This record gives sequence, C-alpha cells and structure tokens, in this order.
Amino acid sequence: MKGRSVSSNNMIRCSVALTGIAGFWALMLAHGTPPHRAPKHQDAVPGTLSMYVSVPDSHYDPIWEPLDSNATIASFFERIANVQKVSKVFWRGAQGENYVNLGIHRKENPSRFEFYSVWERYLYDTVGVNRIAVQEAHRRGVQLYMMASLFDFGASPEAEYWDTLPYGVEDATLASHPEWKPIDRFGERRQPGPYELSIPAARAYLVKRFTDQAVNGGYDGLFFYTYMENYATRFPDEFGYSDEAVAEFKQRYGVDPRKETFDVQKWRDLKGEYVSQFFRELSKAFHAKGKKLTVALSAANPNLPQEWPLSGGRVAVGATMDWQRWLQEGSIDELCVMGGTADAGKALVRKALPFRKSESISVTLLTDRPFSPDMQALVAEGAHLTGWGAPGQQMLRHNLKAVPAAGVRAGDWKDRSEALARIVRHEIKPEPSEVEKDIDDENPIVRRQALRARARLGPASANVFAGRLSDSEPSVRVAAIEALGMSGDAAAAPLILDRLRGDTNWIEKEVAVKAFVALRGVAQDQVLAALKDPSANVRQVAVRAIMGWKDKENTFFDQLRPLAQSDPDEVTRYYALQAILPIPDPASWDITIAGLDDPSSTVRSQATKNVASFASRLSGDRRKKAFAILKEQFGRYGQGSTLPDADWAWRNLGKALVRFGPEGSAALEAFRTQKNDPVLAFRAYLALYVPFSTGKFSDSSLEEDKRVHDTYSPGIR
Repeated sequence: MKGRSVSSNNMIRCSVALTGIAGFWALMLAHGTPPHRAPKHQDAVPGTLSMYVSVPDSHYDPIWEPLDSNATIASFFERIANVQKVSKVFWRGAQGENYVNLGIHRKENPSRFEFYSVWERYLYDTVGVNRIAVQEAHRRGVQLYMMASLFDFGASPEAEYWDTLPYGVEDATLASHPEWKPIDRFGERRQPGPYELSIPAARAYLVKRFTDQAVNGGYDGLFFYTYMENYATRFPDEFGYSDEAVAEFKQRYGVDPRKETFDVQKWRDLKGEYVSQFFRELSKAFHAKGKKLTVALSAANPNLPQEWPLSGGRVAVGATMDWQRWLQEGSIDELCVMGGTADAGKALVRKALPFRKSESISVTLLTDRPFSPDMQALVAEGAHLTGWGAPGQQMLRHNLKAVPAAGVRAGDWKDRSEALARIVRHEIKPEPSEVEKDIDDENPIVRRQALRARARLGPASANVFAGRLSDSEPSVRVAAIEALGMSGDAAAAPLILDRLRGDTNWIEKEVAVKAFVALRGVAQDQVLAALKDPSANVRQVAVRAIMGWKDKENTFFDQLRPLAQSDPDEVTRYYALQAILPIPDPASWDITIAGLDDPSSTVRSQATKNVASFASRLSGDRRKKAFAILKEQFGRYGQGSTLPDADWAWRNLGKALVRFGPEGSAALEAFRTQKNDPVLAFRAYLALYVPFSTGKFSDSSLEEDKRVHDTYSPGIR
C-alpha cells in the first residue's frame, strides 16, 4: 500500500482542541491497512510490543483512559498485559511529575497553573500515579520506561504556545542556570526549552538527574522524544552558539560561526556530536544500573530532531542525529521511528536494523495499527512495534469481545467496558435500562463507561447519574458531571453546583463548564444566579459557561460587569474580562482599560490582551487613555524590575502597543533608542523586530536574523 500521511488535519484540530497542554502531543503514527478494509488482526509476537502512554493527556482530557487512581491504573495494566500482550510501556507520567516537582508555575496563566500546581501535584504526590504504575507493570511482567523530551524541559515564560502567556511550566534548574540554555549567535537571547548539550556541566547534571530518577523511581529505562513544544524558535540554527561549540568549530574549520558565514551542515554535525556524547555518558550511567535508553526520530527527517507538530512543523534544534553511530556503538538500546508515512517508517526500520551492534538493540515503529498483518510482517524481519495508547486506537481494543447490544453485561469487566465504549462510539444501541445497571458496577472503568454510554442514549433524569458525583474515583465523578450535562434535565444544574462548592478539582471544573454550556436551554437562569455564588469555583465555572454560550449580543453584560470590575477573586476577574471581550459595547472597553491598572498581574495580563484585540477600534479620549497606560506600563519592565511578571509581561504589552499602529511603534522605537535602560531598550527591540504569535511559528533565517540584529539591536550593555 502506498504510504500516506500519518495524520489528518482533523486529528490535528482535534488534538489542539482537546489538549492544548501540558501539552499539544500531535503524535503522528505509521498506519497499517485502513480499518474499513482491514484483514484479520494478528496477536503480537511475545516481547515485541510496546505502548506509548501520554499520562498528562489522560489527566487533562476525560476522553482518555483514566490513569488517576490505584484502581484505574491497575485495571489499565491488567488489560494491556493480559489482553493486548504488551511487554513494555513508555510512560509519560515521569515527565509530568518533573513538570510538577521540578517546574515553576505562574499564576498569570490560571488554567495551566491550577492544572500543574494543584491537580497534577495531587495525582503525582498524593495519589502516587507513577509509583502505582511501576508496581502494577512489574507485577505483570511489563517493563516501564520513564519518558522525557531530549530538548524540551518546559520553557521560559515569554515563549509562545497554543494558549496565553506565560508559558505553563519552566524547568527550575534552567531558570537558575540560564548559562545552560542555548544562546544565539549574538550572545543576547536564550532558547526556551532545551539544555545546551555542548556544555559538560549541563550534560553531567542531566545524566545524574535522569539516572537518579530511573533508579529511585524503579523504571526500567528512559524514552526520549526529540521535538519541542513551543513557538519560540524561528529557524533550526537560531540558537546553540555556546563558547564550547564555537571554539571547537573555529579550531576545526578556522571560521567563527558567530561572526562569519559558515557551513551549516558542518555546524549541525558538530552539534550532533554533543548529542551523541550525551547518549554515551547517559548510557554508561544507565547500563551500570541495569537501565536502558530509547530515542525517537521521525521517518520524515531521521537525520534531525523530530518536528513539532510532527505533521509538518518545525525542527527546533539544528543538530545531526547520528542514529547509525548510536546503533553501531550501542550508546542507545532502542531506536523508535515516530513520525512520517507508513512506507517511510517501514523503510527506515529496515534500513536501521543492520546497523545494530547486536540483536539486543531494538528498532521499533510507532504505529496506530500494531496488530495489522503488514505491521506484524515487519516484526518477522526483526523489528518491534509500539502502539499508541490514545482514545479510539486499535491498541486498546484488540482482543476484546464484540459484545452485542443485548449482552452489555456479558463477560468480565474488560469486555463489559468495551461494550459500553461501543455505545459511546454509536456502534450499538441497547435499552437505556440495561446500561443503567452498570453505573453501580464494582469496577471504576465500567462505571465510568456506563455513565458515558447512558448519556449518549438520550435524555435521562438527573437522578440516574447523581449518586456517582460522590464516587471515590475521580474519573467516575467526572463522567457523572459529563452525563448530567447531556441529560437535558434542569435538575442537573444544582447537583453540579453543589459538587463545585465542595472538594472539587481542576478536571471537574473543566467538565462542568462544558456541562453548563450543554444545559443552557434548561438551566440558563441557574447559571446566571451562580455568578453571585459565594464559591469562587462556582463563579469561575459560571463565567466560562457563559463564554461558551457564544451569545452574539450583549445579553449578559450587566451580569458580567461586576465580576470583571470588582470580584474578590482574581481568577474570576480574569475570566470575566475574557467573557466581555466579544461584547460590542464601549462600556466593556472601559472596564478592560480600567483592568490595565488592576492590582493583580493575572488580571492585568488579560486586560492587556483584550486591549490588543480592540485597539484598532478605539478613538478619542478612550484611545489616548489606553495607549498612555500601556506605554507607561511597558516602561516599568526595564532593568531592575521587581514586578512578578517582569520576565514576560512586556511581550503582551509590546503586542498591544504595536496594535495601535504607527503611534505604538513610535513609542517602542523611543524605548529602543534611549540610552538609560539597556534592558528596556532590548525588550523594545524584541517587541518590534523579533515578534512572536500565539499558536504559530514566526519565521526568519540566518541571513535575515543577522540583518535585523545588526540594524536594530541595541545589544545587552
């Protein structure tokens, strides 16, 4: 079969909408035969099948398999070990735990802040999901590898992502050791995301960090993917000009890459040597402790790090990935082909197999159809396969019984859960009463799926779902809120509101927003009344639900106005400013402009983004006032600024000033050319000439970067 793209645009849009997080994962898989004409699936050859499990995505979006308790994790490993015959799991939970305990989280991005500092911290530190996973995997003979990005350790707060600044999490060690961040040719800007691997001290730190984590966490190895999730790199060779790398390049070739035109391929080859050296050092430490190392590359560009998104994004680090040498030396124990078309993936696997130092080194292909005959044929040639443990994938459904509609309750919990999942997928439609019996099943996976399935069989009394709001399992409570939102029963609203007033959590609030959007037709008045609730959680959810109603008039402006102006909770004020942004009423502009002086940096951040959105429509005194405040505030972010958002808020302010047209650009030019504050001058230069946008890459090149720098940069004096 001719190779085809490993993902559709629909999948990309879906993943952006569902995760935004901790992650936009956007994994592109090598496909087997399409399901509508698939031959009979084959079981995996023992010891050849792994699974890629993106744990933070499971914690972020309720359509993923729940991995948030002892019971759900035990059930997950029981199924994949006994039914799908998985022998190894690449577990992204270790990266999630690092983001929690080794990361800096900034409150000015409220959703990310609560996700990492409250919800994820509870799951990793209190529940102990990674500890449970190690235990449940090993008791079933499954190896568990921790997962990390080779080049992505979070990002400094000014880095753009899918959502609002500041970036959700920054590695605390990188923040305290900025000299370990890759630097640009001019010695002025640091790259958000990676450690500079040409610096021996940085490599040594990472070797110790990962070795200690693997040993102390009980993991069997480490899986590195090689893409980086932020939009702060404009071209692959923008950063990485450390003293060590530059000195070595000059010694070899007599050229200073910081100042002279240089051979880009030779430079990338040198940068790749430092990656290879890091793998040698890490593998030595790992092998001494009985641990193994897996590295992922894309079949689309195997000699460079993976693109992000893998569907045709950008390589963030210009370094040659010398995978042939890694396999020959044994400095890695496994190469994972992750990204590219089916044909390209198979071809790279076949090309890589002969390079192995020994057959103990594996080459694996990440695919969404590991049980298809064409993929199993690849195993016969010596390859391994890795399946994608995401919603709707063949990986999680293989070998489960196709229980008919009349037998929803037949079989063990795994088959019952799959039967209920078929209802969710609209493949079967039993009587609602049959499904309702499973809402009280002893297994939490079945209870969760029963709630989701019953909700898709049509309207129901809220009482059908109400009892599960106090379930001991987080994923079941979430499914109950989701089901109540789909019930069409006005009685659902007070039940959800009562839950939000209690010991709720981040994911319950997220699902409650969607539930109240769905319940608008029967519960609008209850949601509006909730704007005055004593609970900040309730008010936040109510405001966001009203945003989700997407009312094209200013119907709810009077109700939202007091929350945007003076709610005692800064996060509620933040969301209320978001909610009034689309309202075409100058009074809403006045509230936003007043928000520029809010005592909360969180609220000021949202107010600044609001003003940037409608700056072109402002006129007269209102325009003068907004412009004056923005200009004055940008001036606060110079040398010695002690503001809590000093490292990044100038980016938002600069964007807003630019939206004022020539007047705003002139103000930034004045800041750039003044001589009293070099930090302020440099930030004005970046705002004008090195701009970034939310949700997309900015473009440049070696030549253009040098031209802009030499023409406009005031330098770091």
